[in-house]
Amino acid sequence: MALAAHQSQTQNIVRTRADDEAEIRSVLDAIVDAVRARDVDAMLAHCAPEIATFDLMPPLKHEGYDAIRRIWANTAAEFDGPLEYDQHYLELMVGDEVAFCRSINRFGGDKSDGDKAISWICSTMGFRRIGGRWKLVHQHSSVPFDMDSGQALLELQP
Repeated sequence: MALAAHQSQTQNIVRTRADDEAEIRSVLDAIVDAVRARDVDAMLAHCAPEIATFDLMPPLKHEGYDAIRRIWANTAAEFDGPLEYDQHYLELMVGDEVAFCRSINRFGGDKSDGDKAISWICSTMGFRRIGGRWKLVHQHSSVPFDMDSGQALLELQP
């Protein structure tokens, strides 16, 4: 019995990069599902309390759960029904205690005014292992812009 308990503990301690990458991919899938469902609580379940985002909406930096709730309340208010959200060109880099990914994400849906809006957004997400689980601690989202006019180039596609 003691040997079985020791083997179980050892199996929990020994993790590989592939295990960590699979767990982070699972977290990313859950975040995608939460965004599509407009379920901010489900998304926040995968975030650390000190999450910081550098988002498309002002101010330049948003910190903590309350700030994320405000961003999503404002974003969701612009759309009717479920949101469209997909990650493309996902690259994941995993270390012992921190990891990050970068992707180009397709986001949008049916707007409240009847129009449909879809944008491609550049995203970088940072994760930290907290209490044995990978949690989102950083997100940066941006869109390319025309440097001469200062206008966002929302119609660009990869």
